[in-house]
Amino acid sequence: MPLLAVTYVGLLIVGMLTALGLVWRSLKERMVPGAKMFAVSLGAVILWSSAALLAFLVHDVAHKLFWMNVGYFGITLVPLSWFLFVLRYTGHGSWLNRRLLLLLCVHPVATLLLVWTDPWHHWFRQHLIVVNNGPILVLDAHMGPAFWAHTVYSCLLYTSPSPRDLSTSRMPSSA
Repeated sequence: MPLLAVTYVGLLIVGMLTALGLVWRSLKERMVPGAKMFAVSLGAVILWSSAALLAFLVHDVAHKLFWMNVGYFGITLVPLSWFLFVLRYTGHGSWLNRRLLLLLCVHPVATLLLVWTDPWHHWFRQHLIVVNNGPILVLDAHMGPAFWAHTVYSCLLYTSPSPRDLSTSRMPSSA
């Protein structure tokens, strides 16, 4: 296996082990506001990374595509769980109600449905190209509108108020 491939695999494994350690630590401190949702977010990162590792290691297109699709369970959960972590950690968990939570879950569920049914409509990946890079088989895709919609949704959740922004918004004004 080429050095670049070994490095990629090694970094994925180190990242997964680090995230696993942080999940364990978060669950030990589960009474801290946001700790459970932080653990969920890291669990999603572990799922995403594991699927990426398996997709990288298999050598046929069907299995690569399968593991890439499995990775979307983590990919769609990370932004949502991070957003929920931020709200709970900063003491704004009361903003969440069942209706808002269900509304926030619509997009990830729709994205997963589009990813898994993509061979029939190509809204997620419009063109899938197999690139043979010596011993490494890589799938390259021209992404469709559903992918870009998911990307915008994720960026909106990531760029929502950070813990620092929310914690300063609770401070009384000096005026």
